[in-house]
Amino acid sequence: MVQSSTLAFILKKLSISLYFASSLSPSLCALVVSNANKRPRDTFWSSAPHIPPKHDKLEIRTLQWQQMVDKVLNYSCLSKCR
Repeated sequence: MVQSSTLAFILKKLSISLYFASSLSPSLCALVVSNANKRPRDTFWSSAPHIPPKHDKLEIRTLQWQQMVDKVLNYSCLSKCR
């Protein structure tokens, strides 16, 4: 089993690679969450070019994060690569 910190590192690197490959690619690292609170850790925010800085309000952060997760779950590489 892969440790969450290792997985987060790999997904972050992959996400950054995908970002530079296509500005339409979603942030895969949005899928990695803290086991304690089931939300991204503080280090998630601003960790890649297309991840916003940490907002002061939890509600705004949750909305931003959910939008990123939705983009990942609804992303179709095949439709983007044609």
